[in-house]
Amino acid sequence: MVKDLEKLTKKGKIMPEGRHMLYNWETSPNDPEMVRLHIVIVDDKDRDEKLKRMVDLFSNATIIKYPFEIIRKIEGKVHGTKYRYLFVSYDTLYNPNLINFSKVSKNPIKDSSLKEKKKGKIEDYIERIYSQD
Repeated sequence: MVKDLEKLTKKGKIMPEGRHMLYNWETSPNDPEMVRLHIVIVDDKDRDEKLKRMVDLFSNATIIKYPFEIIRKIEGKVHGTKYRYLFVSYDTLYNPNLINFSKVSKNPIKDSSLKEKKKGKIEDYIERIYSQD
């Protein structure tokens, strides 16, 4: 598990006070000109609204408007809490250095393990974090 994420956990489980956002980016495996942006929002409400606000902020960061092509969108329950997670991956032409996650979340955490996997799937990684027994 990510060191910063461990600060939000107790005995490996996400605690109720653990509202947070994980993010990472990499070169898109579908198009080397694009960036694959991965975002996980954990909260008890308004996850879709936070995601929409984030995309709007990023879209307004430059004069040129690039699309955010959705690759996957998955929701799930955070084990042992009232929280749910929303995991989304996008492909975009935006430079990731223009993206300021702290404008959307109080606890943005860059997770270098949040990336496409050579063995297994990125969805399995998310499942391991949030569905622990």
